[in-house]
Amino acid sequence: MKDYVYSYDPEGPYADHELTDFERQMIKDFLGGLFSDTAFSDLLQKAAASMKAGGMDPEDPDQ
Repeated sequence: MKDYVYSYDPEGPYADHELTDFERQMIKDFLGGLFSDTAFSDLLQKAAASMKAGGMDPEDPDQ
């Protein structure tokens, strides 16, 4: 059994950990559920509106 991955620090002890197919699928499932949640979507929209109100453009951060 693999140790639990505590950190994704590139210099950390688990920097060479490769995700298994199961881990990769679990992350995709988590993100799919998160971004389909209306409360999370509303939060992102509010954050983007606040950034625009403050003079930042969340759709073009390099400019």
